[in-house]
Amino acid sequence: TRSENSQEADTTFTISPKTYCKWHRMVFPDCPHPTLTQAARRIKRHSPRDLREILRISRLAPIGKAFRTDGDEGSCTTKYQELWQAYLEQTSMDLVIVFE
Repeated sequence: TRSENSQEADTTFTISPKTYCKWHRMVFPDCPHPTLTQAARRIKRHSPRDLREILRISRLAPIGKAFRTDGDEGSCTTKYQELWQAYLEQTSMDLVIVFE
């Protein structure tokens, strides 16, 4: 059925290390940024749902703006940090039901 196919596709969803690095620079501008190799490892720690949100946020800014180092990132990065924080708060409210 359709829901089974979407669940199966969801478990295999991934993003490129380049996309992850762009997202990381947008959301965490003052932190050390991962290399492409480190990003590939970190991607595996995120759920498919997280990766979809990372991809969505990474598409909100052109790549040049995400990698800019001229100090013109102030209010934009706050916006991306807030988007990620709002996502994390929303997902933390999800209930997990375990049947034993």
